[in-house]
Amino acid sequence: MFDRFLFFILVFFNYAFSQANFNVSIKLNQCDSLYFSEASNLSSNSVTIYSDTTFFIESSSKLFYVQHNNDKYYLFIDKDSTIELNCNNHEFLINGPNSNFIIFLNEYYSLYKPKVDALFLKGYVSDQFEIELYNLLSNEVAYFYNNHKFFETFQDHCHDYFKDLLKYEYFNGISSYLINQKKDTSQIFPFYNELNIDLLDRLVLQEHLVDTNYYGLDIFQNYISNALILFSIDDFKYMTEKNNNFYNFNTYIFDVIEDKMPSDLLLNFLNYYAFNYAQFLDDRIVFYIKSLLKKHSFDELIVSRMLDYYSNNQKKTNLLQEEVSSVLDFYMENEQGDIVSLDSFQGKLLYIDIWASWCGPCRKQFPYAQELKKKFSKRQLKKIKFIYISIDNDHEKWKESLDKLDLNGHQFISPANNNNGAGNYFQISSIPRYIIIDENGVILNENAKRPSDETLFQDLLDLIK
Repeated sequence: MFDRFLFFILVFFNYAFSQANFNVSIKLNQCDSLYFSEASNLSSNSVTIYSDTTFFIESSSKLFYVQHNNDKYYLFIDKDSTIELNCNNHEFLINGPNSNFIIFLNEYYSLYKPKVDALFLKGYVSDQFEIELYNLLSNEVAYFYNNHKFFETFQDHCHDYFKDLLKYEYFNGISSYLINQKKDTSQIFPFYNELNIDLLDRLVLQEHLVDTNYYGLDIFQNYISNALILFSIDDFKYMTEKNNNFYNFNTYIFDVIEDKMPSDLLLNFLNYYAFNYAQFLDDRIVFYIKSLLKKHSFDELIVSRMLDYYSNNQKKTNLLQEEVSSVLDFYMENEQGDIVSLDSFQGKLLYIDIWASWCGPCRKQFPYAQELKKKFSKRQLKKIKFIYISIDNDHEKWKESLDKLDLNGHQFISPANNNNGAGNYFQISSIPRYIIIDENGVILNENAKRPSDETLFQDLLDLIK
């Protein structure tokens, strides 16, 4: 979706490549190119590197990543230290003062980010979710951190950075969980009286808003956006008899954002809002957002693309609302990033597989699913469609899994942190989860048999007869 914006390069990059001093050295070796970017939702600090190079980065952000094909490697870059990165096929080799900390960070992202994502599927009430998240970060992750083989080699500023990283991981988890907790899946936002707003602190949020060291970090950006929306919901008393107007609530949110959001974070908020809510916005709200964008001196090309995104996805959603049965009205994208609906499969029996890249049991079922499809004749396969919906929050991890697992067929993503995603719609508390929907869009079984169940074939065969 908004990964398209990552192709824009800040002026400082053009300037930096010409400097004699540098703090980043990249050697491609056998790699044809590397993608280099901030670890941000909407980053202008991005470039594709086609040859060995050195450059200097002087930015408040410290976390970046490089990507070769589907292999992503995080980099902790401090303006006062130099790192050297060697790309060696599917392996990245790092040298420099912070190299041990960088190795540790990549192990953390690989081992524990999936565990954080998995908590969203447990069906906890908000208090219990907070306890589980806190325990994961303060016990399991803290133990991993304090006992890491390189722990004693980390410099003080590396220790400080990781502790703050965990802090924002915690607040991002809490705010994301609250904003996605809705009793009625047709709701766009939770109602104010459904929120356990005490899990967030307004004064703490004010302190975090000026923590410029993390402005370029995706979890920080998500937390700030979520928290300001949640406090707006609580202050506006959305929804009550007097305050149940979605348009009025949106104008209230944007007044709050304009008043409280630092200008350096405003574009990220509008990006976040577009990704999660553009599908629900009418012409008046889109016009309001366009006016807000034009008031600020953002990069014209980025603003133009974002305005197109709001308008195009609003039109797509209006079209879907006219055509799609409300039974199957939830958000999902195809591999090209287009918003799509299961409506396009009406007239077919659907066997839906809800999975995620980090889910081991999900992966174990894929070979059985392939064998299951082979049992059907060509004529029978015209009557049934096998649909795979990932609830990954990371689009790159999803696409990487499609390649590594050699998955084919109808592949979609409906991120777990999307307010109108498949996870919320089907009230999914664990995966893998299998769902059967008939040719008229009626859900026949919300917890169907797994592909490894040998009786499933006959069940599906009976349904398509």
